[in-house]
Amino acid sequence: MSVLPRANTATVVSVGDGDSLRLRRGGTRLKVRLACIDAPELRQRPEGEQARQALQALLPVGSAVAVRRLATDRYGREVVELSPVGKRHMAALKRLMNALFPLQQAKKALLQVQDPLRLFPDTEPQPDLALLAYRDDFYRERVPEAKDALLVVEVAETSLDHDLQVKLPLYAQAGIPEVWVVDLVEGRVHRFPDPSPGGYREHHVLGPGDTLSPRAFPGLSVSVASLL
Repeated sequence: MSVLPRANTATVVSVGDGDSLRLRRGGTRLKVRLACIDAPELRQRPEGEQARQALQALLPVGSAVAVRRLATDRYGREVVELSPVGKRHMAALKRLMNALFPLQQAKKALLQVQDPLRLFPDTEPQPDLALLAYRDDFYRERVPEAKDALLVVEVAETSLDHDLQVKLPLYAQAGIPEVWVVDLVEGRVHRFPDPSPGGYREHHVLGPGDTLSPRAFPGLSVSVASLL
């Protein structure tokens, strides 16, 4: 059975009814059920069809969504929370890639975008961007691990609370040396260096007039304004 990681981005393939749909991530397709929603079945007319149309209006086929897996139901479906991935989120991620790409060109680091990063044997979140230690094989033989990460970046448009309250403590416990959380709503970047098992010892908030550099590469300066 195909199983979604705990958090990832996927594309809507089809809407089944008011609380279930099919998603695609890479080459994987699977049916998911939305958490905390119990919509009428399609055979319950006209309410079932109305619920399906309402979900289709919210999540059109082809739209990108951020997925958080909560459980598996008795029918083998993943029970998930979904939130649309907005244009601002996609643009900010592209700007991040553009700002950090010189490090990959110089073979100093590798950029990984929304792919698994193994923090613990049973925990593989998919940060929006991870800056990894450079390897000539591009991690062909294994999933990158916490020890390989030089910087992790999360872009938050609707996910700030989850990024700060759920993901950030995991990154600290795993020893990720530095995390940036780009807050698109408030127009600022939260920077967290110096991890410990109890959390990051430092927290800096930077605004559009500031610049920041990865601790691993202090010579690379990134304008906060360019990320927002």
